[in-house]
Amino acid sequence: MKLDVVHFSRRPQAGQHSIEKVFEVVRGELPERFRVVTVTSGYYSKGLRQRVATVLEARRIAAPVVHILGDVTYAALARPAASTVITIHDAEFLRRGSPAKNLAYSWLWLRLPARHAAVVTVPSAATLRELQALGAGEASSLRLIPHPVSDAFFASQRRPTPRSTGGRPKVLVVGTAPNKNLLTLAAALDGSGSEVVVVGRLDAEQRRAFAKARVAVREMGTLPDEAMPGVYSDADVLAFVSTTEGFGVPILEAQASGLAVVTSDLEPHRDVAGGAARLVDPRDPASIRAGVDAVVGDESYRRHLVAAGFVNAKRFSPARIASMYADVYDEVAPPGASARTPTAPSDA
Repeated sequence: MKLDVVHFSRRPQAGQHSIEKVFEVVRGELPERFRVVTVTSGYYSKGLRQRVATVLEARRIAAPVVHILGDVTYAALARPAASTVITIHDAEFLRRGSPAKNLAYSWLWLRLPARHAAVVTVPSAATLRELQALGAGEASSLRLIPHPVSDAFFASQRRPTPRSTGGRPKVLVVGTAPNKNLLTLAAALDGSGSEVVVVGRLDAEQRRAFAKARVAVREMGTLPDEAMPGVYSDADVLAFVSTTEGFGVPILEAQASGLAVVTSDLEPHRDVAGGAARLVDPRDPASIRAGVDAVVGDESYRRHLVAAGFVNAKRFSPARIASMYADVYDEVAPPGASARTPTAPSDA
């Protein structure tokens, strides 16, 4: 007998696929005793009307376990808490708006949804502490479950050999949102002779910053998942110097790919990197530059980071993370949950 679980996700807008990728990896490793049905909202997370429609969609799902995967956590508001799991990836969005707007978001995206869920999962200790400070969920309902790194990023099961940088170093950047801190990175690389390879599209201000710093930039745009391992393997260093993160999957993707990492001396970056990255002050261009120069210029140091990073990334294997979610689903499911096919919103 299989346990039915519904994964309910947002309707992604342009460039929004990170949450979906995380749980696609998890689903691939869940034990066979689970039967997972994926339901994507028919509505975007924008405006009152579409968000209310999303709440009603989620309410109509009948299954022993319904897992709301993130970003649309408010979808839990009309659901029975006993059968609902939500994942809160971060609280970074509370730093963007006005005090009144942030207060509304904290209640509708964090505090109230946490009260309408049996279990709330978070990917990092930093996010867990933020939620506890906000009163979003009892300590007994919060579970720390990291994000996995896909097996596709491990070229082999042996320790990789780092490439020789020779010539112009390629500095990889993943993401271009404001929290990715690219203006400071541009200032840090001024005159370095590096080439910055960007996964994503820069805005006009970011392009001007790199041009002013005399840094060559190659914009890759949005890439399919299968292209990313090759992008990592072709670079010399990942510069992941963001100011805020809910987790930091690119750190692990780089480590699994045999790429040295320079990242922010903040949480959750430190915890995710596991002592296998050069930590820098993301607000100080000189600190970032010193970190990049150390990794690029010292082959022995780079080899050390690559070897340690490969070991660290193994901590976040899909099988291990999936087993943690399996434990949550077993905990939430009612005794003797049937193997009936879940009722999706469209069936209501």
